[in-house]
Amino acid sequence: MVELKDLTPGTIALGRNGKIAIVTELKPRNTKYPIIYSFSTGAKGYKGNENDFVAILGVGDLDVWNSNKPKVSTVPKARGTDIDCLVPESLKDFKIGDKMTIRSRRGVEVVTYEGYNERCRKNPVAFTDIMGKPMKGPIGIVIGTKPTNKVNR
Repeated sequence: MVELKDLTPGTIALGRNGKIAIVTELKPRNTKYPIIYSFSTGAKGYKGNENDFVAILGVGDLDVWNSNKPKVSTVPKARGTDIDCLVPESLKDFKIGDKMTIRSRRGVEVVTYEGYNERCRKNPVAFTDIMGKPMKGPIGIVIGTKPTNKVNR
């Protein structure tokens, strides 16, 4: 049986669910859930107590555990697949991140193209409006021309 006094940050233990966990933090003032642990690097910490563990397997280096957290990318993920054979002809000229013009209830807008998802039958085109709000729409709203910086005189 595992006791709270045997657990320290970095303790590797076998959970009741059969998974191996590492204790990341102890909060002895919290009488209900004094232990914070996780099952993988970068995963959220679970709150629990000594009854969540069956056996102690050893002690690991918590600094190495924390240094292996996955790096968060600053580049937004594309919302579509954009495989050339699946993208309709009207969207072939656009790359993810390009500006495009669409028709909406507010009139003609300039938006940022985020991708095309062929699995979404109703609204397969993903884009971000000028305020940064992610939106989706049907292919019919795309005017099909990239906005230009030329001024007509």
